[in-house]
Amino acid sequence: MNDMSGTLFIISAPSGTGKSTVVERVRQMMPGLGKTVSCTTRRPRAGEICGRDYFFISEAEFEKRIAKGYFAEWVETFGYRYGTPKEQIDKAIEDNKKIVLV
Repeated sequence: MNDMSGTLFIISAPSGTGKSTVVERVRQMMPGLGKTVSCTTRRPRAGEICGRDYFFISEAEFEKRIAKGYFAEWVETFGYRYGTPKEQIDKAIEDNKKIVLV
């Protein structure tokens, strides 16, 4: 495989299509591939851990972070918000790492 220093991969599909499953399989095949952890305003589902699966934050906190330009991207879907912290992407690229954004 070619060197892809500081590479950002994006996996995009509708909710419930298996993006996380695909990403975990790819990460098994590419052990050095990091992943971003998004913030969300929804409550954790059974088995989800804050900081591993998502950062679970309030609607008010999400609004504050939008105002501060904290997110590289964010979306509202099914009444909840999801956003990717810019710093995770910037840090990975700065450190010449490969990272996947779901």
